[in-house]
Amino acid sequence: MNPSNRSGRLARDAMAFVLAGGRGSRLMELTNAMQRQREGGQPTDRGAWNETVRLLALMLAPPCPHIAEELWERTGGSYSVHEQAWPTPDPALVRQERIEIPVQINGRV
Repeated sequence: MNPSNRSGRLARDAMAFVLAGGRGSRLMELTNAMQRQREGGQPTDRGAWNETVRLLALMLAPPCPHIAEELWERTGGSYSVHEQAWPTPDPALVRQERIEIPVQINGRV
């Protein structure tokens, strides 16, 4: 996978988190994906990385306000992360190619 596709996946994962509305496990999935990207040794699109960090700070704001504020300040965000608009996801970026739906018939999946 080329670097621009990987960066696009980071941004897509961030937007998927926004749509899903989950806090705990989805946020960890995003940070784990960011860590894998950073440790992968592949060049990362700086714009996509910065956008993902910005989204991470916004999504951290409700459950972790102090950490989010610090991250927002370090990334050059204006005023306060809590005064920013919630991001609007691009439906094309969060579209899943395949969805698995389990079906149970007579007690068997």
